[in-house]
Amino acid sequence: MPHELNEVPILIVGGRYAGLASALFLAHQEVPCVLVDRHPGVFILGRARGINPRTMEIYRPLGLGPPVKDAVRPFEEEGGVARCATLADEWQWLLDEDFPRALPELSAGEFCLADQSTVEPILAEAARARGSL
Repeated sequence: MPHELNEVPILIVGGRYAGLASALFLAHQEVPCVLVDRHPGVFILGRARGINPRTMEIYRPLGLGPPVKDAVRPFEEEGGVARCATLADEWQWLLDEDFPRALPELSAGEFCLADQSTVEPILAEAARARGSL
C-alpha cells in the first residue's frame, strides 16, 4: 500500500450512491479520503431512479448538472414515480406522470429521472477528478 494511503484521515466503506457522494463532497472541500467497496463497478440492474430537486441543486455548483441531465435522456419522455415490493406486485404511484419536474418556489433544481446505475459512474469520475482515491 502506498505511503500516502496510510495518512488519509477518512475511510469511506461502501461505494454506492451515498459513499460516492460522500467522497465527491469531501474532495470538493479538499478533504482527503479513501473509498473502498467489495464490488469492482456499478450494479448493472436498475435500482433507485429519480433524483430530487434539492440534490440536483447541490450537484449544479459541482458541475454535475449537465452530465446527470445527459444520463436521463433515455427517460426524457417518461414521468411519474412508483414503488412496489416486486415487479409482479401492484405498483403504488408516489408521483403521477403529470407531476411537475420543476418547483421553482421550492428549489432551483428540478426532478431528474436518471437511474442510479447511470449516475454512480458520474459521481465516481467527478470524485476521482477532485483527488479522491
